[in-house]
This record gives sequence, C-alpha cells and structure tokens, in this order.
Amino acid sequence: MGPLAETVVMSIALSGFLLGISLIVAMGPQNILLIKQGIRREGITAVILVCFLSDALLYTAGALGMGVITQRYPLALDALRIVGIVYLAWFAFCSLRDALFPRHGGEVTVVDRREPLEEPDAAPGSTAVLTRSPARARAWVRPTLAALALTWLNPGAYLDGMVMVGGISLQYGPGGRWAFIAGALAASLLWFTSVGYGAGALSRPLSNPRVWRVLNAAFGVILIALCVKLALM
Repeated sequence: MGPLAETVVMSIALSGFLLGISLIVAMGPQNILLIKQGIRREGITAVILVCFLSDALLYTAGALGMGVITQRYPLALDALRIVGIVYLAWFAFCSLRDALFPRHGGEVTVVDRREPLEEPDAAPGSTAVLTRSPARARAWVRPTLAALALTWLNPGAYLDGMVMVGGISLQYGPGGRWAFIAGALAASLLWFTSVGYGAGALSRPLSNPRVWRVLNAAFGVILIALCVKLALM
C-alpha cells in the first residue's frame, strides 16, 4: 500500500470515527447505564463489552448490506419501538423513584475492588481457601442483561448502526467500507471505556447520596424524553 493509499484509508477511517463519536455522545440509555455501573463499580467491564460488541455486530451487518432489512420490514422496527418505549419507561420510573425515595437510606454502595477476598474460618494448621462471595461474583449479570436490553430493544440502535454507519460505509466501496467501520468502532471503544472507567474513577465523590439523587432525577428526565422521541418516530 503506497503513501497515497494509506492517506486515503486514514481519511476514511477518520470519517468513520467522527460519525461514530457524533452518534454516540448523545446521552442515551447505554451511556446512562455506563455511568451508573461505573459509579457503583459493578459489572462495568461486562457492560462496556456488551455495548462495544453490539456496535461491532450492527456496523458489520450494515456494511454487509443488511441495513435494507430495516427499510423493507418497518413493522419489525415498530414492534421494537413499542417494546423499547415500555422498557425505557420502566428504566425512567426506577431512576425517578430512586431520586425521590432513595433505597437504603439514600446510601450508594461503591464496591472497592481492592478489598481482600473472603477467607473462611480454618482450623489451625489447615490451608485456608480464598473465595469470593456469590453475590459479588454474580454482580455483572444484571448489568449485562440490562445492557443487552437497552441496546437490542432500541430501534435507534438499528437505525444508527446498520442504516446510518453501515449504509454510509457502503459508499466507500468493498475495501474502504471496512476502514470506515474500523474508525466508527474506534470511536465506540474510546467512548465506552472513557465513560465507564471514568465514572468509576469518580465514584467516591459521585457516590454522595445528594449527588446520586440529582443524577437519578436527570437520568429519569432524559429517559422520559427518549420515550417521547421514540413514540413520535
């Protein structure tokens, strides 16, 4: 590959990156979940992986021309839209409920991953076995399921990923489209890791009960706005 070809590929990848970051920075259900789990330090890596791999699947499907499916079968998107509205409404209700009526006295549990593993009682002279509590070991399950639902029940994900990113990538031909997709995926990876782990780094100050109530209220309002937007699509 000559210098000119490399320049073209980099230009196409940059175009994909800019489009990807422009679509992903808006505060949506994925970002809200990333912030919440990042602050709690629970299952954040699993949530990041789900969000990134979902984008990879949607972008790739779009680059392979599967975005036309969403245009040929609008009823499928309508069904997803209804399910998505219901799920987002429930998510909004939970956020507003926690803002108005904080559980556990308003305290937010922040998991310190540096704490030692549990050590069961052992008789003198015996070998102790370090174990993780079952609850902590399964802490990633619910956030992972939530990330899957918030991504795949959201018709906007199909429109942005398959139709927008995937559809535009087709304009660059058989070779260029994958450079475009790579740029868009680089934007997803950068954003998801920055938001998720960034929220984790700020978990101590952000875990103040008053701050958490304000965040939940803001998240609830944003989610209600997203429900309205979906309903008017």
